[in-house]
Amino acid sequence: MGGPLVSVVMPVHNGGPYLAEAVDSIRSQTFEDFEFVIVDDGSTDGTPEFLDRVSALDQRVRVYTQVRRGLVATLNRACSLARGELLARMDADDIAAAHRLAAQVARMQSDPGLGVLGGNITVMKDDGGTIYDVRYPSSDAEIRAILRSSSAFAHPAVMMRRSAFEHLGGYRSAFADAEDYDLWLRFGETSRLGNLPTSVLRYRFHPGQVSCRRQEQQIISTVAAQVAARLRRDGLSDQLITGSAPVTLHELRAVSSASEITQLIVAAAASRALFLASVGDPAGALEILGWASEMNTGERLSRRGRAQLALARAAATLQSDRRARGVGSVLQVIGADPAYACDMFRKAIRTGYAGFSLEHFRRAVLCLN
Repeated sequence: MGGPLVSVVMPVHNGGPYLAEAVDSIRSQTFEDFEFVIVDDGSTDGTPEFLDRVSALDQRVRVYTQVRRGLVATLNRACSLARGELLARMDADDIAAAHRLAAQVARMQSDPGLGVLGGNITVMKDDGGTIYDVRYPSSDAEIRAILRSSSAFAHPAVMMRRSAFEHLGGYRSAFADAEDYDLWLRFGETSRLGNLPTSVLRYRFHPGQVSCRRQEQQIISTVAAQVAARLRRDGLSDQLITGSAPVTLHELRAVSSASEITQLIVAAAASRALFLASVGDPAGALEILGWASEMNTGERLSRRGRAQLALARAAATLQSDRRARGVGSVLQVIGADPAYACDMFRKAIRTGYAGFSLEHFRRAVLCLN
């Protein structure tokens, strides 16, 4: 007898109070032909005992334990243990919609050339309260356009073909904290990409996340993934910056111009700062923007770079209720790059934050992550 069609893969380290809800959301899926592969990466809380109880109750749940190895190694091990044709990612602090697997399987089966399929998400607070909805582009062309500068997927909401994942070599440790973005860029070179137009996951934002603890490395890894993709487009090997350890700025500057690295750092930092501001962490957003400014080795920023920084600063200051300063930053966006400002506000209108009140104005800026 063959294995299940879908393998849900989930790494966990000290899952704490969120783990039960995450696991239950997978076990209660309307689609049932799946296995749930969970790799416990050296947890020291009650995670091992909880997983033992769940696996005893549900034969679809397969639990593996290991000494602490980190996220990338744990992800690769979970995927290597999977038996399904399709891999569905899940994180230990999120909540999958009950229809998620059914909807994604139906789409993947109807389009054999589709390598990666994500979906919209709802970002929620630590306590489960809704912050806002994220609507990702759904068409292959739209996704490819966005991937040049940022991720167009929510990692824990993705389903992908296992054969393609294995052919690409899985996640790469050189791109730690942006290992998913590097993977999507490589997937896009071999297959089509898509997102469902419906919400498939509630994504929890809280201070304990890896992306919050290691903001600077995430930005460096994001830039490294973009440089690696550019090297491949130019017919060169990206092995110049891929090793077993996370890539450094020094290594990036050895294979790219200072100007390119500066512009990419600014863009990635601005994008991250916009996200932090939108989820209620303006102090974190301003800290990231300050770090990005320090990384500038004296290169003159492009008009677009100046506009991106000003927009992110506007979001952070508006969220801090320093509204006069926030409005001033928005005016800097318009002055630095009017075309970029127009594009951003068109996006805000499409997202649904049209209006003339100061509150609408603040929310329009905050939605532009």
